[in-house]
Amino acid sequence: MLSYFVRHRLAANILMVFMLVAGIIAMQKTPITLMPDVSVPYASLNVEYEGVSAEIIANDIVYPLTQSIKQSVGVESVKAYVSNGNLYLGVQFLLSAKMDKAVPDVQKIINQFDWPVGVDVPNIVQEVILEPVGLIILSVDGSLNSLREIALDAKQSLIASGLADVEIWGLSGTDIYWRPKLQTWMDLNQDPVQISQLLAGQISRSSAGISGRQSLMVGEVVEGGQNLSQLTIGQTPINLLHELEDLSAQDASLNVNGNPAVILNIVRSASMGTIESGQRIDKWVDAYKAQHGSVIYISSFSDTAKFVQGHLDLLTNNALFGLILVLLTLFILLNSRVAFWTAAGIPVAIFATLGLLYVIDGNLNIFSIFALLIALGIVVDDAIVISEETLTLKKSGMNAPDAAIHGVRRMFAPVMAAALTSIAAFSPLLFLPGAFGELLKPVPLVIICVLVASLFECFFVLPGHLNHSLAKSNNKKESKLRIKVDNAFSRLRDGIFRSFVQLVSQNRGVTILAACSLLLISFIMVKTDVVKFNPDMDVEFNNASLTVSFYDETTEQQQKDYAAYLIQTLKQVELDYPNLIKQHIYSQEIYNKKLEVYIELLDIDDRDQQWKNAQVMDYWKSLIKSNEIVKEIKSSEDAPEDRGGSNTSLISFQFQSNNLINLKAAVAQTKEKLNEVAYLTDVNDDFRSGSMELKVKANALARQLGMTDQYIMTQASKWLSPKKVVDLSRQESKSSFYVGVDRDESWGLEQINRLPITSLNGDIYTLEQLTEQSRQITINGFSINDGQISARVSARISDESLKVSDVSSALLQTIVNPIKTQFGLNAEISGGAKSVQELIDALMVAIPAALLLIFLILAWVFQSWLWPIAVVVAIPFSMTGAVFGHWLMGADFTFLSVLGLFGVAGIVVNDSIILIDRFRQLLEKGMDKIEAIVEASCQRFRAVLLTSVTTVIGLVPILFETSIQAQIVKTMAISLAFGLLYGTIVVLVITPCVVSFMRVKHITEASHCDK
Repeated sequence: MLSYFVRHRLAANILMVFMLVAGIIAMQKTPITLMPDVSVPYASLNVEYEGVSAEIIANDIVYPLTQSIKQSVGVESVKAYVSNGNLYLGVQFLLSAKMDKAVPDVQKIINQFDWPVGVDVPNIVQEVILEPVGLIILSVDGSLNSLREIALDAKQSLIASGLADVEIWGLSGTDIYWRPKLQTWMDLNQDPVQISQLLAGQISRSSAGISGRQSLMVGEVVEGGQNLSQLTIGQTPINLLHELEDLSAQDASLNVNGNPAVILNIVRSASMGTIESGQRIDKWVDAYKAQHGSVIYISSFSDTAKFVQGHLDLLTNNALFGLILVLLTLFILLNSRVAFWTAAGIPVAIFATLGLLYVIDGNLNIFSIFALLIALGIVVDDAIVISEETLTLKKSGMNAPDAAIHGVRRMFAPVMAAALTSIAAFSPLLFLPGAFGELLKPVPLVIICVLVASLFECFFVLPGHLNHSLAKSNNKKESKLRIKVDNAFSRLRDGIFRSFVQLVSQNRGVTILAACSLLLISFIMVKTDVVKFNPDMDVEFNNASLTVSFYDETTEQQQKDYAAYLIQTLKQVELDYPNLIKQHIYSQEIYNKKLEVYIELLDIDDRDQQWKNAQVMDYWKSLIKSNEIVKEIKSSEDAPEDRGGSNTSLISFQFQSNNLINLKAAVAQTKEKLNEVAYLTDVNDDFRSGSMELKVKANALARQLGMTDQYIMTQASKWLSPKKVVDLSRQESKSSFYVGVDRDESWGLEQINRLPITSLNGDIYTLEQLTEQSRQITINGFSINDGQISARVSARISDESLKVSDVSSALLQTIVNPIKTQFGLNAEISGGAKSVQELIDALMVAIPAALLLIFLILAWVFQSWLWPIAVVVAIPFSMTGAVFGHWLMGADFTFLSVLGLFGVAGIVVNDSIILIDRFRQLLEKGMDKIEAIVEASCQRFRAVLLTSVTTVIGLVPILFETSIQAQIVKTMAISLAFGLLYGTIVVLVITPCVVSFMRVKHITEASHCDK
């Protein structure tokens, strides 16, 4: 078959066109996204249990329900977050779980659970991750209600344009409440449960024949002539007793320039890429501005599409420049026709890869593009090996067709073996666990597709082109420049290089010892932080936020005044550094005592002093003066779970216990100890801010009247939370009408004591008269993991010279573990450090697995257990160059550096296989072992040098790219470039020295790999 494709006039061209067309079609149809589409084996539910504390919800629901769910097949863990009146529960399934069966099984358990009275049985829903592609701010000079219809219309318009979903942030609810003071209720001599039933009966009678959701509007006539304001208690309309409260008429929580605002959070569909989604958003914004721009403020905020497009342009421009440099290098070092078709194989293989990816995976993302960069060297290596062998045979006197056929046949076995070993090197990465594993999965997938495409191009396309090109040049004389270059190369190879290889072969022990010493030095450099390992990929997004929490007694006016002050300090930042902040929007939740300011930053390369997000937020916080009403100020850079920036300096510890009191004490003591550490700042925990809790139990009078604790709580609960009267349809949203006690009086401790409790005989007492009481500060919200109460303590390292992993380990031993022992609970490093450690542990399994696979493949190919050792030992030696390269370039070692090392390993193994294959051929011809070593190195000198030089030159544009955003991929380029430069020495010098220690007996007994 190989011969047929070589001799056929058009076969190679037809295949090449097919591969190019497949890639072009794939490029048109393949969505380009920021992150891979990840299927998450996770489901969750939400429960409202109004008027009930977080601790009661944990005891009555979470603990028993968790125990039941954990017994279900396929469940890995159960996590919950409880707060006063609310429960969020998430179920993490095993990656191998069949979700179409696992989720219904958990739902059965939920349905069978004994839920407290008043709690609706929830539905558990599998999480679907949709990538956000942008935010749009809408604002008007008017009320929030005037903005509501605009926002709903904009949402429908955006969805109609093909976007998956749009969530509106900042719109208040549309529920309606009737919440008189407690005294009014006392005068009515009825409780909210009784009144809700009374009013529901009136609505039902006036809407005879209508079922389901009622169409009721405040102040507007509806079916039956009834409206909410005309509902009566006795003969008195309820609005005369107390005004109706319409949440839709409240002040806006989001503000831009003092005007109410909403944010449209837009997510892309699975079939649409991030860039295409961004283009549709831009088109929509332009059209909307043209139509409504005079009355509506419209602005894009946090544009993910532009972020992806910027990185794509950066990589594409550098790749094209690198390809031009590769082409020039090949033209200098090879015959021009051979150089052209060798270089042409790169885009052909890449286009074919895109076609394969479209069929297999269906999208491209940032990690796929990184993988294509890694694959550049592999594609170049395969093409150069076959081209150089064919050219050598042609120069030895063969005609063009025979040279092409024999060249590809001779190189078929070693190139195929090299491809299989490269697949073996990357395939374990397909099975890395956790979030990092899911994100990195496109890398090995792309590499495997590139290898398949490269083999197809090298075996079926390239030989045909070489045949026709060399045939056309049969009678042509080489140019003077070509002759000079070839002669110079021959002198270098047969003079200096041959003498050098002879010298190191004669002193092979010293050579290997020197290589081992350099490997040891590189290991020490990483271990001692001469070359620092930084696990974070250091991606700087263009958004950040600042959150302020106020004390409970802070008034509404104080909160509004502080919001104005905070915006003033932000404007001061803009005055001090005009090229930092693009725009801002703030959210104020008066009742929840919370203020958040969201800022969009310029691209980091355009910022003053190229400040990172954390530096911007630190400077802003330095301008904010302390205030007695402020409980806490936290930026997105302080929280490990937020995506405001890199967060490379954060440490985090997770505590778990069955005893909330002990857990709170342990957390408080840990925070106190961490605050004493000089290099730590922003020490926080994830407990929700506590409030005063009133604990009651029946006193002697209550027991005398026959009342139990449960009876009193049932009576009190009638007053503590609003009672639903009816569902409403209004303003295109789900709404309800509730009745209850004034919010301040239903939650104020002094007012709660006045709540009326009806005894068994109908007499009225107050709660205070019937109960023994105690007060304590409680936690309003906490996490529960697999039935254990969980809390996290985090802090930021202010000293940049310190490593997160080292600090975390040291503090775990000196501070956390003693506290853990003292309070009898569990504690461990968590957050990013834990995820990183899990990935490192997984890599420690993946790397030996890859080496074992490589060894077994080589043993199969060489039919020997000994020869694979000579190839495998080249892998660790080649890592030396990458470490020294990071040191010379002043760069940290990152996970992308590790991925680059996988690429280096693949190329070094390829070259070593071909070198050893040639060495064995020479031995079989009867050549002396040392002589064969020297000759094999000299014969493979051009091919190995070409592979390294072309790959490194192709990476030069990225190596010297000054853009800050390029730093994420620069470390991978450093590993590839410097790893290959040193890898050239490893293949041509060190590997022959290792081989020279092998006994000739093993060589002659083993069959040649292509037999």
